[in-house]
Amino acid sequence: MVGALEVLRGAYALAVISNGPVDVQRLKLRVAGIERFFPIVVTSGQVGFGKPHERIFAAALEALGVWADEAVMVGDHLERDIHGARRLAISGIWLNRSAVTAAAGVDPAMEIASLSELAGALATI
Repeated sequence: MVGALEVLRGAYALAVISNGPVDVQRLKLRVAGIERFFPIVVTSGQVGFGKPHERIFAAALEALGVWADEAVMVGDHLERDIHGARRLAISGIWLNRSAVTAAAGVDPAMEIASLSELAGALATI
């Protein structure tokens, strides 16, 4: 995963959007050894709204300094991550590790089974 993040960091601005507390999310990133890849962490505690609410995604866009059409949300929860991002016209890549069938009405731009597929998926969006 670190190799993939190195490649992505060179080409994209990376951020984490989480419904958890910011200190917990930063600790998780630190323990996983990937904190350096995610200088921006946007949490529901900071914003006052959690995923799938539009305001948390808008806060992430603002922190990144990008427009919705320049961003891609990568997430493993179809409703909270992908559907929430789509409400702001942010493209979504669904990390579907369990190969479950998508619910009607939620349309990710792409679907991947592993993070190893992410760089290739981003190149096609």
